Order: sequence, then C-alpha cells, then structure tokens
Amino acid sequence: MIAFAPLTAQERALLLRLARATLNGAVAGEPPPRPRAFAEAAGATLSPPLLERRGAFVTLQRHGRLRGCIGDIVGTAPLCEAVIANTLAAAFRDPRFLPLTADELPGLTLEISALTPLRPVADWSGIEVPRHGVVLTHGHARGGVPAPGRRRAGLGPRKRCSTSSASRPVSNPGPGAAAPASKSSKPKSSARIRRRADPRPGDAVQEAR
Repeated sequence: MIAFAPLTAQERALLLRLARATLNGAVAGEPPPRPRAFAEAAGATLSPPLLERRGAFVTLQRHGRLRGCIGDIVGTAPLCEAVIANTLAAAFRDPRFLPLTADELPGLTLEISALTPLRPVADWSGIEVPRHGVVLTHGHARGGVPAPGRRRAGLGPRKRCSTSSASRPVSNPGPGAAAPASKSSKPKSSARIRRRADPRPGDAVQEAR
C-alpha cells in the first residue's frame, strides 16, 4: 500500500491559496492557475507530496451552508491538479446548485480533503470516526460515506458530496457551464477586480488517513 507523508502547514496553505486563486479567476472569466507557476510566484515550490496522485474533495460553504462539494475517491491526478479541478467542479458543476457568482465570494469558505488509498477493513472496529471516510461496495454497486469535514459542511442523509474525475484537463468552465446561461449565473463586471488568494478564516485542509 502507498504511504503518504502528512501534508505540512506550508503545503496545506499553498493548496488553499491555489483553490482560492482558482475561484477568484473563474468568476472573472480567467483560466485556472498553473500549479508550478503559481507556487513560484508565491515564493514556494511544488513539493513531492503535492505531486502525488491522491483522491481529493473540495467542499464549499457560504455562511455555514453547503454551496458545493465534488471530489474523487481514487487519485488519478497530482494532488495540486485535483484541487484545481474539483474546486471548479464544486463551484460550477455541482448539479444541486447554480454556478457560483462573484457576489457569493464574500462569506464563502472552502475545505480540501486529501485522501489516502483505499484499504479493506474486516469490520467496523477498523474505522475511526470522523477521521476515516468509508466506501461500501456490493457487486458492481459502490457508495461513499462522508470523509473528514463533510458533516461540518451541513451534509446529512440527503446531502452528499458528488464524485467526478480529476484526470480531465483542467480548464475554466465559465460561470455558466453547469446550467443554461441566466442573469444569476453571469459574473458582474466588478468580478474582474483582482482579489487576494490568501486563505480566509474557515478555510481548511483535512487528511483522511
């Protein structure tokens, strides 16, 4: 089994800044950041843990209420790229919500869950709540139980994170990608004002190990 080293505080901060920059740029109609160039501009480097293929979920909340959650259970792309792809997916392609707009950025917090490889457990005693996420399989059917942080995102039995594929090319879907264009899904002209990509209070990176 692959063993991942825990993410350092610097690596977590860089992932959060990368996700924030992705959101800020997307509502302004800009392409997503390139991880290596973004890290260099921030005076950091893409360390090996950020380049490992890991499953990842991105959960968006606004004023404590779920605003989007998309992720991958199995890692198919480097963690830094998975964070970008799933940030865009959670903001613009979660079918439960309209695409995110610039007006919603204030009060929006995000949480990144970095997953480790799946491993079988004999029974419930091998599961540590809320540290572990759980994937249940029966024949060809497969379902997931929320991993760290999802309960705090307001998810109950009827609100679950969706899964997607982070292996697809990372691109800016545009504010109207998840639904037909409407007045509520178009960015305001003020969205082109440059916003800081610093993490905000409430932003977090969790690791399911």
